[in-house]
Amino acid sequence: TMFNSEASVMRSKMEDFSLKCMTRFIFALLILHGGQGCSPIPQCGFTPAAIHLTTVPGTVHVDVAERVYCIDTNGNDIEQAGRRTTVEIDAETGDVRYSEDEFKAERTYDPVPFSAQDSVDQNFSVDHDKENGKVIVTYFDNYMRSVPVIEHYFSIPDSEEIYFSFVGERIFETFYFVYKKVDSSIAVAVCGVIDEECVESDAPPELSDFEVYDFDESILVYSSLNLVAFPLLCCVCRDYEYFIFNSEGIERNLENFNYVFQAYNADPRVMHAYSAYTDGDGSIELRYNSLTTNEKIVREVSTAEIEEAAMTLYTSTTFNATDLAQGTMFDIVANSHIIVKGMDIHLASTETHEVSVYFRKGTNSFVNVMRHPGAWELVVNMEPVQGAGVGSATPLPAFRELSIAEGMKQGIYVTLASGKYMGLTSSNTATGDVYSPSENENVGISVGVAKDGGIFLYTTKNMVFNGKIYYVVDESKALDSSPAFALTQEFHQQHTSAILFTVAVSFIQQLL
Repeated sequence: TMFNSEASVMRSKMEDFSLKCMTRFIFALLILHGGQGCSPIPQCGFTPAAIHLTTVPGTVHVDVAERVYCIDTNGNDIEQAGRRTTVEIDAETGDVRYSEDEFKAERTYDPVPFSAQDSVDQNFSVDHDKENGKVIVTYFDNYMRSVPVIEHYFSIPDSEEIYFSFVGERIFETFYFVYKKVDSSIAVAVCGVIDEECVESDAPPELSDFEVYDFDESILVYSSLNLVAFPLLCCVCRDYEYFIFNSEGIERNLENFNYVFQAYNADPRVMHAYSAYTDGDGSIELRYNSLTTNEKIVREVSTAEIEEAAMTLYTSTTFNATDLAQGTMFDIVANSHIIVKGMDIHLASTETHEVSVYFRKGTNSFVNVMRHPGAWELVVNMEPVQGAGVGSATPLPAFRELSIAEGMKQGIYVTLASGKYMGLTSSNTATGDVYSPSENENVGISVGVAKDGGIFLYTTKNMVFNGKIYYVVDESKALDSSPAFALTQEFHQQHTSAILFTVAVSFIQQLL
């Protein structure tokens, strides 16, 4: 948004608050001391990683993960297993299901996650004639931003300064103005372009603390959710503060979107906003806010149940990318009998990508079939994925479970739609050999190749997949898949009769 001509005046006034802002910043640094950037001090236990919408409106899937490195209640550094699991929560009834076998809904990307939803274009400027209480809005052409298209004139009496302005929905062409009145109170004017009439209402109390907002940054408006996000200036760890608006004004602050260190999502089908948070005692809460009523509900998730369900482990390569490629092939090398449950990749862009995943048919390596589509099975076909950004793990869409026997290699091929790229890392280790930082007692990830130019086309060797592999160890097959157990079992089968005969003879001799 291009803000009104009083923006320079506002900026000069905000210099008076620089000391306050610096004080807040230093205080925030003290709070975050011991963490990294905006990460909280890593306490042990499970924490929400993501909230996913499902095919059943009102029901969500919450991914929870165990931190690998954490600090216990005594201040000791602890290394945990890095387990993760997903729980299904019916926000309205409070029912929580901890096993995928009990889930009643499937994850969906229609509607897209909140982080991928488009905001309303704010291509207009505002001029304020405070002496006459007039506001002039000038639209600009979508492609030629400097070319005025149309002007609207609104009357807002007693308006001293316009702080924020936004258009809620271009179809209805309703403008919202957050302004300070002559008596220094903060108000909101809702103005329609058809009759150019405005309705005034009081602003939520949080907007009175205007020195924390950044008037030079863009406002984000999500019309399908009736949400507006105002950019923050002085605060750390979050960039925006979210409010709910309606036809009469800005109704209230959306509290559960304004906490740090949490997962969140919103569903326009039922106008619900969700956030998941780990509270002080280690339990996990799902906060559910209605975007059309004042209904607020907190659903608690049992950490004991999560402990029992979360047997999923993971191994990781690196997120220090040196190259970008459309796709990658690599092997998962099983040191135990494992079942692959999921995968993360490295997408430097936060845009929406379309991703496909192939498994090598049978249990075989990708080597020697890098340009042979017939040797591969498509398990994810151009599903939308929201990139998490540089250095962060982006979860792939769910695919069928992949069982890999101990000692076997399984080829994987992940590729993006044309024009999109994932992060990879060049390596001195030969293609096909295990990338040592990824290997543990259960699994390893091989050095692979980059694939570019289309599906199954150009290859660049000695490239390390950037990401994580999530798996469980199949304990039921841990023994019977080992050569030693097979020999022992054969020995038992061959000599069972002899052993029983010897025992029987000994028993009879004792009786005699």
